[in-house]
Amino acid sequence: MQVLTEKEARFNSTDLAIAYKMPVAEYQRLCEYSEALEENWGKPPGQLNTNGQDMLIYGRQFGNVFIGVQVGCSAYSSVSCVLLEVT
Repeated sequence: MQVLTEKEARFNSTDLAIAYKMPVAEYQRLCEYSEALEENWGKPPGQLNTNGQDMLIYGRQFGNVFIGVQVGCSAYSSVSCVLLEVT
């Protein structure tokens, strides 16, 4: 219940359980095909899961276990995202 009781764990909060703020330069260095993804996904950091500068990785670390939140998808972002949405 740690995440649910913390005051910063608010719905739609940009501070909601941020495990890591990944700078765009780091993402581009780690993802060698990042430029190829821009055709379909746009330039990083994008408009979802970002503070405008960094890509936000949501989740919490509990010892050696990381519980991550699946990346959200906008209905307008991509056909592949729509296919992943639960209906």
